[in-house]
Amino acid sequence: MSNFQFLLSDPGFASFAEVAVAAEKILHIDPAACIINCRRSMEFAIKWMYSVDDDLEMPDQDNLLRLMSQKDFRAIVGTELWQRMDFIRRKGNTAAHAIGKISEGSAMICLENLHAFLDFLAYCYGEDHAETVFDPKLVPTATSQSSKQDPIPPAPDLAKLMEENRKLKAHLTARREEHQKSYVPKPLELSEYETRKFYIDAMLEDIGWTEGMDWRNEIELSPPDPTGQILTADYVLYDDGGIPLAIIEALKTGSELSLGLTKAQLCAEAIEKQYGRKPVIFLTNGFETHILHDTFPRRKCSDLYSKSDLEKLFRIQRESTPLKEITIAASIADRYYQEDAVRAVCRSLEEEQARKALLVMAAGSGKTRTVIALCDVLLRHKKAERILFLSHRSSPLTQAKRSFEEFLPTVTTDTLKTIAPDPKTGCIFSTYDRMMEAIDSMKDTEGKHFTCGYFDLVIWDEVHPSIYNQYREIFRYFDAPLLGLTATPRSEVPEGIYRIFHRNNAEPTYAYEPAQAVRDGYLVDFLTVKTDLQAPTTNTSYEDLTEKEREQWEKDFANTPPELPEKVLSSALNRWIFNDDIIRQGLRIVMEEAIKDPTDALPGKTILFAKNHNHARKILSIFQRDYPTLLDFAQIIDSQVNGVQRLIDQFSDPESLPRIAISVDLLDTGIDIPACVNLVFFKRVLSREKFRQMIGRGSRPCPTLHGGKDRFYIFDFCGNFEFFRLKDVDTAAGELPLPAVLFSLKLRILQSLQESDLSGGTSDYLTSLIHDLSASVQALDRDHFAVRQHLKCVELYSDPEQYRHLSHSDLSQLQEELTPLLLSETASKNTLSFDALLYAAQLALLTEQYKEQIISRLSKVLYELTIQKAEDLPHQEISLLKKYQPKECLKNAHLQDLETLRTTLRHRADLLPEEKLSLPQEFLSAIFPFTRSPKSQ
Repeated sequence: MSNFQFLLSDPGFASFAEVAVAAEKILHIDPAACIINCRRSMEFAIKWMYSVDDDLEMPDQDNLLRLMSQKDFRAIVGTELWQRMDFIRRKGNTAAHAIGKISEGSAMICLENLHAFLDFLAYCYGEDHAETVFDPKLVPTATSQSSKQDPIPPAPDLAKLMEENRKLKAHLTARREEHQKSYVPKPLELSEYETRKFYIDAMLEDIGWTEGMDWRNEIELSPPDPTGQILTADYVLYDDGGIPLAIIEALKTGSELSLGLTKAQLCAEAIEKQYGRKPVIFLTNGFETHILHDTFPRRKCSDLYSKSDLEKLFRIQRESTPLKEITIAASIADRYYQEDAVRAVCRSLEEEQARKALLVMAAGSGKTRTVIALCDVLLRHKKAERILFLSHRSSPLTQAKRSFEEFLPTVTTDTLKTIAPDPKTGCIFSTYDRMMEAIDSMKDTEGKHFTCGYFDLVIWDEVHPSIYNQYREIFRYFDAPLLGLTATPRSEVPEGIYRIFHRNNAEPTYAYEPAQAVRDGYLVDFLTVKTDLQAPTTNTSYEDLTEKEREQWEKDFANTPPELPEKVLSSALNRWIFNDDIIRQGLRIVMEEAIKDPTDALPGKTILFAKNHNHARKILSIFQRDYPTLLDFAQIIDSQVNGVQRLIDQFSDPESLPRIAISVDLLDTGIDIPACVNLVFFKRVLSREKFRQMIGRGSRPCPTLHGGKDRFYIFDFCGNFEFFRLKDVDTAAGELPLPAVLFSLKLRILQSLQESDLSGGTSDYLTSLIHDLSASVQALDRDHFAVRQHLKCVELYSDPEQYRHLSHSDLSQLQEELTPLLLSETASKNTLSFDALLYAAQLALLTEQYKEQIISRLSKVLYELTIQKAEDLPHQEISLLKKYQPKECLKNAHLQDLETLRTTLRHRADLLPEEKLSLPQEFLSAIFPFTRSPKSQ
C-alpha cells in the first residue's frame, strides 16, 4: 500500500504517479534520491496540468521555476500549497547538487507536501476522487526494501502530452473549476522545532551556511536590560571572526511573524551590547520571511541572506556616505533632466526610504546614460557593490553593457551565461529568461550562487505589465532596490505598474516626456508620409477595448505574438502584406519619398519592420530583383541571421552598409541608431507601448549625419496609427493637455488686448483673465518634482501683478516653462474643449489669424447644440444660439459676446460628440509653435 495509491487507478496520472511511488519507496534507503524524485514527480504533474487546463498558458521555457511562477498557475493552486511545492523545489535543488546533509525528516516533509499537491490535482481533475490524508506509517521501512532501486520513468514528452490532452482541455478545465470550489486545503501543522529542522535548516543549507561552524542554534544571551531574564536566540549566524551577523527568530508554520518581533529585537540588542554590532534580524515560519535592519524598515524577504550577503550589507553600512550632497559626472549625464532624475531617485532611496523607483523617460532621451550616472553615484558613495541590469533581449543588453564599459571603465561587467560570474563583478547584464534559470540552478562551492541579497540594485529596463506577470519571481526574489525604466508617457502607464512601484499617487519618481524632449531639442519630431498604399482595415481598435481587455491585450502582445488572432489581423491583411505587388509598391514609395542621404540621393538609414522571417526574406528578395545594382543596400536583421550583432553595428554606422535594415523584432526596442531617418511599418503592431518604442527608434538626433537631422519620416502601410487612434502630435511631440491649451490661449488674448487700443473698454475682462492665469499657477503643487524644476518661475507668476504688462519674452517663458505643468482640471474634457474653442474664437477676432477656420468650426458647434436638445433648452440659451449660429454674426461679434456664449453654454458641451469640438491642427501649430507638431506630407 502507498500514500499515492489513489493516483494509480487513473491512466491520465501515469506520468507522475509512478515517480511519486518510487520516491516513497526509497525514503529510508536514500533520502536525497527520495527528494529528487519528489521534485521530478511534482514537475511532471505540473506539466500535465498545463496540458489539460485552458487557463494555463505554457511559457516559452518549461523549467520548473518558470512553470510554477506563472500568475495563473499560482492562482489555481493557492498560496499555501504553492509554498509547500516551493519547499520541494528548493530541497530538490539541494539534494541534486549534494549541498549539505539530507535528513529522512526533510524527505518525509517533501513526501507529505507532494501528497498534498497531488491530492489537490486528483481532486480537481480526477473523476470521483475522495480526499486522502498522508500517513507516514505507509512509507516502507528500509528493511522492507531491497537495496536496488526501481527504474525511474523518463520525463514525459511535453509536446506529445499537449497533443494527447488537447481534446480533453475544455472538459477537464470545467471539471477543475467545479471541483475546486469544494476543496479544503490541508494545513501543515509543524511545531516550532519541526519548522526549524525541516524548513529553516533547508533554507540555510541551500545558501551555504554550515551548522556548528558559522551557524549555531539555541544561543543563550544576557538581556540588554539587567532586570530581564536570560534570552535564547533560535539561530545565530556568524562571520569568520566569530562576530554575529544575524539572528533568526523561528516560529511554527502558520504563525504570524509579528509574534516573534519583540523577542528578536531584545536578542539583537543583547548581541549589540556584547559585540558592539547590531545583527540583522530575520523572522520566519519556514514559508514567509521578514528582514529587519537599520537601513530600511521591516519588509518581506524571499529568503535568508548568505554569509557574503550579510558581510556586504555591513560593509555598505559601515563605509557608505549619504546621498544628500551628490556630484553627478557631467561626462556621463550632462542634461538637466538626467541630473534631476538621478537626484530624484537618490532622494527617494535615502530620504523617503523607498525601495522602488520608476523613471518615465522618452525613448531616445538617454535613459541608459541616466542610469549609468546613478550607478556611478551609488558606487562612489559605496551604497552598492553589485548591480543587475535586466532586459528581455540580448541586443539591448549588449548596447547597455557597452555604454557602461565606456562611461564606467573601472567597473567590471559581465553578461550572464552558463558559468557563475565572479562575485567581484560590479554589473551583471542578463535577460529575464537567463536570470530565471540561473536563480534556480546556478551554484558555487558554498551553495546557491544568486542568493536573494546578492545584488544591491536591480534595473528593470522597459517596464511592462506583461514582463512582470511572466517574470515576477525575479523581482520578488532579489531583496534589492528596484529601478524601473519606461518610455511610456506617464498618463498612459498602467495602474498596475504604479502599484508595483508603490506609486500610490500614480506619478513616477521622475518623468521626462517626448513633448518636453522635442521642445528642448533633445529629440527630433517625425512626419508621416501619406500614401495611397493602405492595408485592409479591421473594425477593431485599441480604444474600443475595456480597461480589463486592454490589460490582457498588452499581456498578449507586448512581446512578439506567434500568429495574430483573426479579430485583429484578418487573413486578407495577412495576404496583403505578403503580396509581391504590394511589397514592390511599398519599396518604390520608400525609395522615392524617404529622406535621402545627400551623398548619393538614396534613402538614408531606414528600418523596415517586417512581420516574420519569411516576410523579411520575401521583401529582401523583391528588393534585390528590383534594385539589382544596390548590392548589400538592404539586409535582414533578425535572430535567424548569423553574426547579427556585427550586422547591427554596421547598420548603426552612418557610413556603412546596409542602409535598409529589414527587421523582425530585434530593432523594435532598446537599440539606439541615431542615424536612422526613416521608419517603415510593414506589419501590424498590437501593443501600444511597443508601437511608441518602435517610433522612438527614429527620434534620436544625429549631429554627425550629413546635413544634420531635424526630423524623420514614418511610412505606416498597415494602419497602426488608426488602430491606436494616435494623432501625429500625440505620438511624437505630445498633444498639449487641455488645461495647458486654455492657459496659453488666455495668455495670447491678454497680450493681444494689452497691445491693442481695446484694453480700455475691456478692463473687467482683463482683470478676470489675470485672476484666472495667476490662480492656475498658484494651484500648482510645489512638492511635485516637475514643478520644483521651475519653482522660480512659478513663484514669479503666482503674482497677478506680473501679468499687467506682458512682454514677448514673458509670454515665451510662461508658455515654455509653466504651460506643460498644467495638467489637471475638474471640468469634463468636452467642457474644456468648448472653452478652448470660444477662447480661440476670441483670439481669432483680435488677431485676424485663422479667423475663417475657427469661426466656421464654432458655427457648426452652435448648430449641433441647436439640433441636439432645442426643445429642452431655456429661452436665454436658445436666443443666443439662434443669434450667433450664422457665421456672419460670429465674425461681427464683440469679445464680450463670445465670453457670454462661453459662460452660458459651456455646461451643454457634453451633449456634443468629442471630435466636433477639437481645434484645427494648423491653428494649434501656429499658436503654440514650441510643440513642433508634425504635419503629414
